[in-house]
Amino acid sequence: MEPAEVLSRSLEELRRVHTARYMMTEHVFPVPMDTACASINVYRVIECENPADTFGNAKSVIFKPDGKLERAYDGVYSYYGRYDSGFIEKNSWKNYNGIRYVQPPFYNHAMHLCEYLLEPNDKITITMEDEGDKWIVKTEVREWQQVCFFGKPYICPSMAYTKSYFGLRINKSDMMPIWISYLRDWPQSRYERTVSEVEINPVAVEGFVIEDYIGDMPVYQDEEADKKIKESREKHYQEVFDRPFPTDTLQLVSGGTVSLPQLGDRVKVILFTMNHCGACKYAYPIVNAIYDDYPADSVAVFGVLWNENQLMEGVRLFAESNGIRFPFAKDNCHFYSHFFPGGLAPNILVVSRDNKKVLWQRGMDRFKLDKIEKKIREAIDKALL
Repeated sequence: MEPAEVLSRSLEELRRVHTARYMMTEHVFPVPMDTACASINVYRVIECENPADTFGNAKSVIFKPDGKLERAYDGVYSYYGRYDSGFIEKNSWKNYNGIRYVQPPFYNHAMHLCEYLLEPNDKITITMEDEGDKWIVKTEVREWQQVCFFGKPYICPSMAYTKSYFGLRINKSDMMPIWISYLRDWPQSRYERTVSEVEINPVAVEGFVIEDYIGDMPVYQDEEADKKIKESREKHYQEVFDRPFPTDTLQLVSGGTVSLPQLGDRVKVILFTMNHCGACKYAYPIVNAIYDDYPADSVAVFGVLWNENQLMEGVRLFAESNGIRFPFAKDNCHFYSHFFPGGLAPNILVVSRDNKKVLWQRGMDRFKLDKIEKKIREAIDKALL
């Protein structure tokens, strides 16, 4: 069987899926060709077709394994579970360029991908492997500014990336996909999603109402809600440095540990970063240089990677691939969020000998890197006096 026939028959079956309920396991790889998985996420998903959505997406509700809401999409708004804060956040993710940054659920994603790959396009190369009871279809797409296929071939400008790679694993028995692979984020990461415990069309389309699934928590929404959330965060940032700093012990990729008490009366320089943060890449050379230039017995330097689901091997590979030489730690779901709830990044803190904030460098402007590094070094020199 040729790839086009496999995709056509799969598309025929996918078009019969109006609603679906399933478990989804998501493996995340830090860079496109990685073989070592950085994190594993498991979700329970309900999706429902939504022809009225001009972005080609489907309605969906995604729960964590413990039943708490992770996120949902009703065709206009995205909902995010904020149970620890006692509310559900509701946002319109329509950006200035008219694109909604909403990730499609599995079957909607697979259907649109099949449609896209079946269109004549000399910038698409498709190969296929026979895995016995399954077909695996692999695709290279050579199109400028493609990050990820979210219902349509473009989601947002992807800087210098000119290629994307997709994969579908399709059961021969019913020609239904059970696995999808794609790239997203900047820097690009590879995502692989597998579905199990699948129920096709378990509920009627007309009976699918998002509000029936997201619970009775207060819902904050729109500009006023966003303003309140931003004000709350800013208030947090104003107050957090007056509180005692956390004493958590974090695991280093080198095999050791690090904590503020462990570093004693040294000046500390702490980098807070995320694996899908493009601007963070500009911080690594600066922190490397500081780590090299200051004596370790007077200035302690370390970085913390945000991601509660990161596997240590993934953290190690991330540090290695980004040329990080300074001590690098895996977050423990508390240390990072004590300072920056939600994973704000990049941030560099210069901390005094008695664990007080000397400088908070928020973000990285690539046109002002020399000025930023100078400011950080001045703060360190001040703290050493």
